[in-house]
Amino acid sequence: MMGKRRPMSRTALLLALAATAAPLPAATDGAAPPPAVAIACRVEGAAARRPAPEPLALCRRLLPGARLTVAPRSRVTVVFFDGRRYALEAEARALVEADGLRVEAGRARRLAPVPGVVDLAPILRDGAPRSRAAAVRIRGEAGAAALRGLEPREGAAVLRGAAVLSFAPSPGIESYRVTVDAEDGSAVFASDVRLPPLRVPAGVLRPAAVYTWRVEPKVPPRPAMRAEAVFVTLTAEVERARAALAAASAGQPDLALLLAEVDRCLDLRPPRP
Repeated sequence: MMGKRRPMSRTALLLALAATAAPLPAATDGAAPPPAVAIACRVEGAAARRPAPEPLALCRRLLPGARLTVAPRSRVTVVFFDGRRYALEAEARALVEADGLRVEAGRARRLAPVPGVVDLAPILRDGAPRSRAAAVRIRGEAGAAALRGLEPREGAAVLRGAAVLSFAPSPGIESYRVTVDAEDGSAVFASDVRLPPLRVPAGVLRPAAVYTWRVEPKVPPRPAMRAEAVFVTLTAEVERARAALAAASAGQPDLALLLAEVDRCLDLRPPRP
């Protein structure tokens, strides 16, 4: 086995995201399946995963006992949820274990670990705060053209320092009124804008909170075109963890892919084109 097992502490790392983000094989005796311990965050060329023979796909979660086989002229990077990172070279074979990677043939290099951050397992197991609404609420008269294209859309998560409100403008409207309300209905931000987008100022949004934002024409006023959606903010711990991974991913394609997977699991949705 490569290296000693590092004691798990509160500074586990952002990669704990993987435990529930992808379906795991069903247990045959009714017991819960074992949790994933690593993720394939880069696959150059081809590789296979056993015991169920299948190609190793990018962002595949890896359970203890999985055997990886790397094809000639190929390379695989595996990141464990405690931050350890390995590069399996061409024609290598390795066994994924709960406490590390056991190389059985060929060569694997130990890469610099992903920066340790606060443990994200609880938030990623239980999910970020979610709105109680099921869909974007668009109010309008029969036959009226409602405002559409709201971003953040219903149920999306946002980073407090990068919260941008946008929508599809409607012909004939000179300006719009945009408001953001806290879950108790109190207004936390309001502004008039001629055209989107509109950035929410720093310090307005609280972590782990639910907000409703709405937009309606102001000049000329058309109340029937008002539209609104609910979004959530991440916890401060999750935001710090993501920021650490984002900083580490600069110039490292495998970590950049991992960051994209983290954002997918956190439901940080990119704007619609």
